[in-house]
Amino acid sequence: MRNSEIKALFEKAEEQIQVDEIRKQETYNMMLETMEKQRTPMMSTKNILLHQIWYMDKVFFIIYGVILSLDKVLCHFCPYSCIIST
Repeated sequence: MRNSEIKALFEKAEEQIQVDEIRKQETYNMMLETMEKQRTPMMSTKNILLHQIWYMDKVFFIIYGVILSLDKVLCHFCPYSCIIST
């Protein structure tokens, strides 16, 4: 069934049955409260960025650290081959 067909059936049923407006409003409010409770909480931008940094791929930084360490070792043994001059 399509949404329009379902809506038409509900409208037809509402015409045939006397619906108490107070109970109808209470049910509507209860449904809104239930949907509000089920809504997932939003994370702040700060938390999102912290999680992204925490879980991001850190291979680039590891490779960069290894290159710097190797450069220090190489400079110690052969001072003329330093990549980074100090």
